[in-house]
Amino acid sequence: HQGLIAHELSHSWFGNLVTCETAQDMWLNEGWAVYCEAITREGLNGQKEYKDYMRSKLHDVLQNAHIKDDGYRALYGIPHDYTYGSTVYDKGATVVHSLRKHLGDSLFFATTKAYLDSFAFGNASTADINQFINKYSGINVDDFFDAWIYRPGFSHFSVDSFKYNATSSQFNTEVYINQRLVGTSQYA
Repeated sequence: HQGLIAHELSHSWFGNLVTCETAQDMWLNEGWAVYCEAITREGLNGQKEYKDYMRSKLHDVLQNAHIKDDGYRALYGIPHDYTYGSTVYDKGATVVHSLRKHLGDSLFFATTKAYLDSFAFGNASTADINQFINKYSGINVDDFFDAWIYRPGFSHFSVDSFKYNATSSQFNTEVYINQRLVGTSQYA
């Protein structure tokens, strides 16, 4: 099966080349490996298959991860009994997908390669990759990590409405966003 092969081969980088420091950092091995399944689909079959795969993963995580893992769990610091559960694997992959969209493709892939090069043949923690991304990309992702990796549950964002005002040289736009919380009490 193509996904299984991609997953296991990706452990050459996420697991073997750079190993998670503790079991609580397991999403660095398994979440990234599941995300590599999506990247493989994108490379072999195009963006539509990538998007369909990620939508399916996200749907499954939102509908089932809290059931499979007996509650809403944070990616980092997962209890030992759930180290190899849906949160680590599937929610981990959706968070990596969100990180890619947050940084943009060119910065995401360059940062990922530099992270693997910098930590090659060693261990990395969640704090290590957080700090590395901040430094290498020039984008502070502390709030992203707080909302998606260190906290349980999910924040859902939807665009409620927007207003724009066109001038001769630019558009000024106000975007109104709604946010709902599932399994967490803090907004992202």
